[in-house]
Amino acid sequence: MKQISNKLTSGKNTRNIRSRRGKSFGFQILGFGSGGVGAALAPYEAGILVIGGGGGGGGSTGNNGGGGGAGAFVPATVTIDLDTTYPVTVGGGGAGGPPSSGCGGNGSNGGNSGFNSNATLAKGGGFGAGGGCPAGGPSADPGGGSGGGAANPNRSAGSGGSFGNPGGAGGSPPQPGGGGGGAGGAGQASGNGAGGTGSTTPLIPGTFCTGGRSVGSTPSTSNTGNGGECQGKSNKAGLAGGSGVVFISVPATHQPIVTVSPGSNTLEEQPDGSFTAKFITSGTFVTGS
Repeated sequence: MKQISNKLTSGKNTRNIRSRRGKSFGFQILGFGSGGVGAALAPYEAGILVIGGGGGGGGSTGNNGGGGGAGAFVPATVTIDLDTTYPVTVGGGGAGGPPSSGCGGNGSNGGNSGFNSNATLAKGGGFGAGGGCPAGGPSADPGGGSGGGAANPNRSAGSGGSFGNPGGAGGSPPQPGGGGGGAGGAGQASGNGAGGTGSTTPLIPGTFCTGGRSVGSTPSTSNTGNGGECQGKSNKAGLAGGSGVVFISVPATHQPIVTVSPGSNTLEEQPDGSFTAKFITSGTFVTGS
């Protein structure tokens, strides 16, 4: 399982957004007014995590389909200015494919997530292939996530982007299709059809962006970016992928001037007294002064 734990970095006059694999949450107050009780608030550098929606699992017939690929897992460092509105987009999970032969049974790609009009972009995971379809779905850069698993017999997996991994290839019957790729590893080629492992970050409980299995029946949890599962050779529809999520760190000094909307999105206090904005649906992150 991949651990995202490196420290955040900052620089003078930094206003660009830098996506990095290996960043965790944190923040640094920038410029004048950043030191001392009662000082004026200043912009700050925040750690964010943007996760795309997981791809849907493939439908199955006499041949196994593939598992859906996980959405992109994109840590980044951004400068948060005062008196500014930042749009946040949360991608939905891809629908599972119907129990139809060939590519008619493909799942759907997951939806893209983004911060600040997609200046930081996390694409949705690739679809799991329907039983008999030539290949699983890719998740291409920029901001690409994980590819979907392939169907059998002997089909090709979907490729992954910079923030994910490829799906697994399909085997020959009676082996199952390939698992979807995850943020922490590639999907397994046939065998047990396991999805790729997910990723964690120290300041957010849980594991995100796990690839969908090609033989399973467990629905994906919302706001995880997990890939949807194929239900084996059961003539059943594939399962939907998990929707995406966006996290933004907020220092305690700035929490009173930050609002998130709509009401389903939250500001959650952390053990060190800082806060994390959690977006489970598209909305806005707004700073005052």
